[in-house]
Amino acid sequence: MSVLSDRDREVYVEAQRATLAERDAGWERVVPARFVGARADDLDDESLLGWLTTPTRNLVLLGPVGAGKTHAAAALARVVYDAGRVVAFWPVVALMDALRPDGPARAAELVAVDLLVLDDLAVEKPSEWTTERLDLIVNGRWLDGRPTIVTSNLTPENLARALGERVWSRLVGDALVYRVPGKDRRRG
Repeated sequence: MSVLSDRDREVYVEAQRATLAERDAGWERVVPARFVGARADDLDDESLLGWLTTPTRNLVLLGPVGAGKTHAAAALARVVYDAGRVVAFWPVVALMDALRPDGPARAAELVAVDLLVLDDLAVEKPSEWTTERLDLIVNGRWLDGRPTIVTSNLTPENLARALGERVWSRLVGDALVYRVPGKDRRRG
């Protein structure tokens, strides 16, 4: 059972599609300015690039602060976006703030997009409300078979504990879970 009817999803997705020139300009509204230039060519790991062959699976990028998880997520999302799909990119803390006034309508949009990037998952302050919102979005996307890219600084065990078994299971069930190696690139 879908959170949105097929017709409602079609209307929403078609409203988001635009000409190629508008899409290029639109990319700047999808991702944070720092990651507008992120491209798949920036990535050199074949298993990570392999996700693009089956972008219907979730992708969970884990690793230390500054290792390049968000850059990798943006680079892969750009490929999906350039293929004409609707992409949404949200730092999870900002998403939780955005869900407060718009609640159900915003959550429905996030379930409907072709690819959702949830950046810095489990940085948000855990509460019953944040857990319910994440469950609503992740479960809706899982039910509809839509992929989600997640980035987090936590280990798989700690992320599973932070999200709860239900959300964690839906995120990683058939996902590529990838450990981004390295140290904080921001510090040189």
